[in-house]
Amino acid sequence: MVGPDEPAPGATQAQALHDYWEYIQSILAAQQLHLPVHELMALEHEVPFGPRLQNLLAASGH
Repeated sequence: MVGPDEPAPGATQAQALHDYWEYIQSILAAQQLHLPVHELMALEHEVPFGPRLQNLLAASGH
């Protein structure tokens, strides 16, 4: 998973984003790392692209 999904019917983009970070928070909590969602959202993070996406982007000139 790279980022939040589209909002569920009746939900907002803000709720989808919050739900995504709550999911990340639960993964970290399972590893004994307990951080509030607002702190996680403020952290700098990096998303590495796999070779297929890198090749696709290179081929499209991006």
